[in-house]
Amino acid sequence: MKKELLILSATLGLGLLTACNDKDFCDLPHPHPGQALLTPEWKEVLPPTEKMTLLFGLPDGTTTIMEMPTSGSYQLTDRAPGTYQAFAYNAAEHIHIEGNLAQLDQNPDGTLPEPGPLYYGHTSFRIEPDKQVSVSLPMLLQTRLLQISLNLSGEQPDRVIRMEGKLTGIADTRTLPGLPVPDAPATAPASRADTGSSRPGSIPLTFVRTDDELKASYRLLGIDIERRQILTLVLTYKNGKQESQTYELTQQLAGFNDDGFTPSFHISASFVLLPPEPDEPDNPQTALTPGFKIIGWGTPLPEEGNADMEL
Repeated sequence: MKKELLILSATLGLGLLTACNDKDFCDLPHPHPGQALLTPEWKEVLPPTEKMTLLFGLPDGTTTIMEMPTSGSYQLTDRAPGTYQAFAYNAAEHIHIEGNLAQLDQNPDGTLPEPGPLYYGHTSFRIEPDKQVSVSLPMLLQTRLLQISLNLSGEQPDRVIRMEGKLTGIADTRTLPGLPVPDAPATAPASRADTGSSRPGSIPLTFVRTDDELKASYRLLGIDIERRQILTLVLTYKNGKQESQTYELTQQLAGFNDDGFTPSFHISASFVLLPPEPDEPDNPQTALTPGFKIIGWGTPLPEEGNADMEL
């Protein structure tokens, strides 16, 4: 199993030590250090990994790296009084952190892979002389599972063999708020944080039929709010014929990025098979000329309403 890590960085504020006129004394450890106990808070979910890596960084750029369990705490001992900030994120499959951006890899066909769960948290706290402070670090989910359910009805539902789809307008980056962005070398190419641009993202969807329901799910880093979300469906029938239709889901997915606590986002609709045309004896492969329509696109919440938005 691929080892996933959780990175925790703490940055020490400047100018918070007591005044000192003796240089030799000032270079010594602080005479009245404090302590802090950092504990990740996972709400009602379980940590995605058993271990995490802790990165403690100072303003001069020096860092100390250590490993600790995600279910435990980390003790900062003998630290100079001052204001600290803590940042935490785990290493998720197909995601790498660049500056303050979580960025997705890309499949060979240009689509986006399904990432592993990504959590991120940040907080600030103050260490006081000769005291210990307990610090809770809330970990918020940065990825979310999109679930699409289609209720199958209409003429001869057994004609359906399989259905696949492609959803465009998917984000390939996500900003981790508050995370420091280190200065890039002068020769480094511009990153997405510099340009603010991102390639158009899309994901493949495979629908699985259970009784009279077709379901597909895919974990996302987010929805690209600068683009429309377009779903293209390709239905394969028992006679080998395929049919494609396209729907816009921008309105239904508008709130996908909003909630950092709910692990899934569900939309549903009714999938209606239309009556097939009469058999064509001269061409058995096209004996059935079926069709379908999808109505009532919406979320399970009543206030979202239903909108039929076929293109």
